Amino acid sequence: MKFKFSVSLFCIFFTQFSFSNNRPLKFCYEDQDSYPWVLKDGTGLNINLIKILALKLNTEIILTPVPWKRCLEDLKKGDVFDGAFAASYKEDRLEFGRYPTLNGLKEGKPNENKRLHRNEYSLYVLKDEKTIRWDGNIIYGVDVIGSLPGYSINDFLKKLNIRVDDGTRMPLGVFEKLISKRYRAIAMQDYRADYVLKQKSELNNQIKKILPPLEKKSYYLMLSAKMFEKEKDYSNLIWDKIEEIRNSKEYKNMFEEFFKSKN
Repeated sequence: MKFKFSVSLFCIFFTQFSFSNNRPLKFCYEDQDSYPWVLKDGTGLNINLIKILALKLNTEIILTPVPWKRCLEDLKKGDVFDGAFAASYKEDRLEFGRYPTLNGLKEGKPNENKRLHRNEYSLYVLKDEKTIRWDGNIIYGVDVIGSLPGYSINDFLKKLNIRVDDGTRMPLGVFEKLISKRYRAIAMQDYRADYVLKQKSELNNQIKKILPPLEKKSYYLMLSAKMFEKEKDYSNLIWDKIEEIRNSKEYKNMFEEFFKSKN
């Protein structure tokens, strides 16, 4: 079922604010949990960032959660959505979408400073673990790894012929299974895992992270090609504001508070 809502429903618009002459912007995003960026209950750090973006632009932003494939298909039409998030960079999407680039050109290298976020996943093991290692291509010394349901890293691990146990819903439970040696290694999203370890010194004293990360990828607000061609300056302003917001103290505080509420 399609569930459409405006960021105004999050009470970010008050009577002292008025919309600018800019038309409302329409963005779609995947209707599945992608912690901590978007959640099915309408929360998430990307959602929070878009709220602030609406205020910075003084423009209404309408958000619509839909299946990701449909989100991209509707963006391609050019008259349904103005943008889709969070989109990793893929060349074949340049047929219908635009990313912020270093040189401002369609085929340019993505400007990661303009990203919404970057996902990193790493292996965590007990500090006395000696045999498990990751060389950037192969995981050695283990054939079953604990994780959380819905993590994109799970598919990555399966491609490496690693069996994934994702039967635990919260990160603390996954760490406790590692401590109790039910798992010899776990794959976790760095932001969330490191926050838990920071809060739980009894875990932090027994667990280490294996570097390099298993996977690192930037994700963007991809704007429709139609919007970009008609409103290049405005499109670039949107990406500039995303960078400004992501680096702001306000957003960093929001980031910290979000993890406190979810762990």
